[in-house]
Amino acid sequence: ACGVRPLLVVDPQEPTGTVICLVDQGASAERTFLTDSGASLRLDPDDWSPALLDGVARLHLSGYLFFSEPSRALVSVALESARARGVPVSLDPASAGFLTELGADRFLALAEGVDLLLPSRDEAFLLTGLPDPADAAAKLSRHVPLVVAKQGPDGALVARSGAVRAHVPAVPADPRDT
Repeated sequence: ACGVRPLLVVDPQEPTGTVICLVDQGASAERTFLTDSGASLRLDPDDWSPALLDGVARLHLSGYLFFSEPSRALVSVALESARARGVPVSLDPASAGFLTELGADRFLALAEGVDLLLPSRDEAFLLTGLPDPADAAAKLSRHVPLVVAKQGPDGALVARSGAVRAHVPAVPADPRDT
């Protein structure tokens, strides 16, 4: 994406993480991910430098970083560094399956200090226990200042301060197997 600057660390012992995306060819075009985290779960605070935030408008974190102890420690250091420099932080929970293992309370505690949470419908349900997407988004916005809850073909719900403030419709698209 325009303006996105990937900064990579090479792990000499583990392969790069791999994600296989399965797309339902039906009307919903729902995606399912099969994940092998590989080296990404070995990231730790030694892989962080405050200089990584130089010229950065936002730090975006993947929830996959929450699923191992070394990478959780990296998240803590990165959040502290971003706070010190006034850089907003966004977080995509990344995986309903991993969230189930980690637990909602633990995930939300680890997400303390995040400015924007970007859960899928399933992730919002797992984090709140609320089956209604609007209720789930509203509840999450009591923990994180801004929540954009992705609703697949139904767009997204934007919640702040315990209430849904907007519904953004999905952009029509034809799913393709590339």
